[in-house]
Amino acid sequence: MTIFELMGGILIGFGAFGAMGWSAWRAISAQPIRRALYIGTVVFTLLGMASISLLSPPLALFAGGALAFCAASLFWAERGAERVLPLFQIAFGVILITGAPF
Repeated sequence: MTIFELMGGILIGFGAFGAMGWSAWRAISAQPIRRALYIGTVVFTLLGMASISLLSPPLALFAGGALAFCAASLFWAERGAERVLPLFQIAFGVILITGAPF
């Protein structure tokens, strides 16, 4: 693993964790459909991080696909600067789907 891969993983992980915090906050104040998507992004981000800790590629594939779907839906549903944070979650989901952490 090169330093660029390592730094890229740290940046994506940090961005996904920050976006998860924002999603948890928005789950309280959002409309019902968006609330479900925000809750989904929080749950599947945590599940994706757990799959890396447990070294479970099938769990990572499931969590990555669901996370990418929820985050992409939020990307299209939101307006303004709130569209940036789901991009980190989409990237994290795609990384989990490809199996890069394993």
